[in-house]
Amino acid sequence: CHALHTGAGSKSVYAHLTGRCRGCHPAFSECYAPQVSNRFKGVESEGEEDRKAPSYEIRRMFRSSEDLLIQTVSPDQDLSFAGLRRKLESRGMHPGSEESLESSCSLRNRQGTYNIQARLLSDQNDAQVIVTVFKGKDRTVFSRRNVFSGRCLLDVVEDVNDYVQSMNETVTRVDSKGRTDTPLFDPTAFKEAWINACVHNSWMIGTPPYVQIFDDRMEIASFGGLPYWMSQEEFYGGVSVPVNESLMRVFLMAGIAEHRGHGIPEIIRRYGRGSIEISEGTVKVTMEFATDRAISRIRAANEDGGPELSEEERRILAAMFENPRITMDELSKITGINRSTIGRRCLGMQEKGVLERVGSKKTGEWSVKADVVALNPRRPPGVHGD
Repeated sequence: CHALHTGAGSKSVYAHLTGRCRGCHPAFSECYAPQVSNRFKGVESEGEEDRKAPSYEIRRMFRSSEDLLIQTVSPDQDLSFAGLRRKLESRGMHPGSEESLESSCSLRNRQGTYNIQARLLSDQNDAQVIVTVFKGKDRTVFSRRNVFSGRCLLDVVEDVNDYVQSMNETVTRVDSKGRTDTPLFDPTAFKEAWINACVHNSWMIGTPPYVQIFDDRMEIASFGGLPYWMSQEEFYGGVSVPVNESLMRVFLMAGIAEHRGHGIPEIIRRYGRGSIEISEGTVKVTMEFATDRAISRIRAANEDGGPELSEEERRILAAMFENPRITMDELSKITGINRSTIGRRCLGMQEKGVLERVGSKKTGEWSVKADVVALNPRRPPGVHGD
C-alpha cells in the first residue's frame, strides 16, 4: 500500500497494487498508462469519508511519488555528455571525471544504470521540442515548423528561447505625442513561462513542451499537470515545487533557471491570471501580442481594401523596420533593388500612408506606419525547419 499526504496533512491517497503489467518497471514508469485503473485501486481519504479516486488522480499520484526521471532506465545506454559538460564549464563549474559528472547531475539510478534524465541531458537526446507558427488566429493554416533536437536538453531549451525571442518584433507608433516602441511580447515573461514548462513537464509521458505562435498570441504548454500535492492557489502564488527536482537542480547549476518562485507571479503580473490554463494533463500559458504580427497586419490591410504592397515594397519596409536609419546604399545591398527603384517605391509608400520620413535626410529616420514588418528569424544551431 502506498500513501501520499498533502502539505496540509488533511488528505491522503492510498493506492493498492492489484496487478502489474508484464515488464512494468519497479518505479511504476509504465503504470500510469491509460489502463492504469485496471492495475490500481485508489482510495482518497478526507476526514472520515473515503471515496474511490479517479484514474487521472492515480496517475498524478504515481508521477508525483518519486523522481521517475532518476529511477527509470534509459532505453539507450550508449550516451555521451560533451554538451552538458561544456554548459557547466561555461558557468565556471568543473565536474572532473565522468563519474563525478554523473553523480552531480544524477545520471544513474540506484542500480547504476543510465536513467531517463541522462538520456535527456546527453548528446543523443532525441526529445523533439517543436515551435510552430500559424497564419491567422487558429491552427487552420500552417506556416512554419521548427524542430529542436539532437542536443543536450539544456542547449535545446536555450535554443528555443533564443529562437522565439528573435521573433519579438517592436511595434512602433508615431503620433503627435512622439514615437512609442512596444515589444510584441514581454521577453522576461516568455522566458519564465518557457523554463517553467520545461522544468515541470512530465518527460516520462514522452511528450515535450511546445510553443505555438499565432497572429495575435503565443501559447506555451507543458504536459502532466500539477504535482499531486500542489493546489492551484499554491501554483498561482509562486510556490516552487518542481515536478522534476533532479532536473531542476541541473537547470540551476547551468544558470538556466532560478529557484525563486517568481516566474508564475511575473507572468500573471504581465498577462493576468486568466493567461494560465490548468487542466488534468496540461498547463498552458497564453501571451497575447501587443498587436497582430506584422505580416498579418499588412495582409489584413490588403484584404480590407487598404493600400496594396508589392513584394519589393515589403522587402524595403522590412529593412527599414529593422534599421530606421538605414541608407539607400544599405537598402539596395540588403534588398537587391537598385537605388532609383527604391526611391520610387519610397515615394509611393509615403503617398499610400504606410511610410514616413521623420527628420532631415541626413539625420532623420524612417517610420513604418503599418506598425511592423516581420523578418525571417535566424535559426540557432540544432533547428530543423519545415
